Amino acid sequence: WNTAVHSEFMHDHVDYGFQSCESKFNWRIIKEKRDAYVSRLNTIYQNNLTKSHIDIIHGHAAFTCDPQPTVEVNGKKYTAPHILI
Repeated sequence: WNTAVHSEFMHDHVDYGFQSCESKFNWRIIKEKRDAYVSRLNTIYQNNLTKSHIDIIHGHAAFTCDPQPTVEVNGKKYTAPHILI
């Protein structure tokens, strides 16, 4: 999804037979496609976490000084053998 790379490729590779084209670029279209792609990935990630019985806690977290792996999220502490941030 690196749009600039595709544009640069077309510009730099005329000597390989690609026709140089000075076409217009529609940022709205690439943004819509990018947003749809990211949304699809987020759904896949969410579904995989749910299938794996992983609890998802939304908020701002900070590790604590507790001896066990512990994070504090919005004033509440969570301890678990594995914490994924």
